[in-house]
Amino acid sequence: MNQNYSAIERILETGDGCISRKAAIANGVAPASFARYVRSHGLIKIRCGVYTKEIGAIDDLFQLQRRYPKIVYSGITALYLLGLTDRIPESIEFTIPKGSRVRKENVGFNAICHIENNIKLFELGNTNVETMFGNVVICFSKEKMIVEMIRKRNNYDSELFLKAVKSFLKGKDKDLDFLFQYARMRKIEEKVYQVLEAMDYENK
Repeated sequence: MNQNYSAIERILETGDGCISRKAAIANGVAPASFARYVRSHGLIKIRCGVYTKEIGAIDDLFQLQRRYPKIVYSGITALYLLGLTDRIPESIEFTIPKGSRVRKENVGFNAICHIENNIKLFELGNTNVETMFGNVVICFSKEKMIVEMIRKRNNYDSELFLKAVKSFLKGKDKDLDFLFQYARMRKIEEKVYQVLEAMDYENK
């Protein structure tokens, strides 16, 4: 196996079975060699410049965040990753900081993008979680998601909202100090307190 092909194989092994033309060239692979490898090994094109060995092994969340590192998964996507709902999201939902861009035509699937103007709030309270494929991605923490759900109550149906909050309250690893700190920064501390107090009472 020549040096170019060895580099491609290494990227495929560490990249969830996927490789981009840009990543290959950045690792010293000649464009012509990359094109030959794609043809000779039957790689499948999943979007512009990105290829995979097996279509069934694609981890969309992992690949999207690799392409756009500033993405943080939020909304129902974060709830699913955090185990606060078993409802499979129909769209991939994420938040990016003000000034960042994600080209809709490059995403390749149904996505909902939110923009956070406050950089400090964007960076606060995010956590690493594993996708169903075992890859690590970044999403809002449980505490941050609960505050955001209460803040944007109309974006969530009652069943999803109640189940997520009750699951959070039953969990043993919650950080209420951080939750109320974040709620205070969002200027909805009293509202969050009232909702959690009422829900906690129902849980007893």
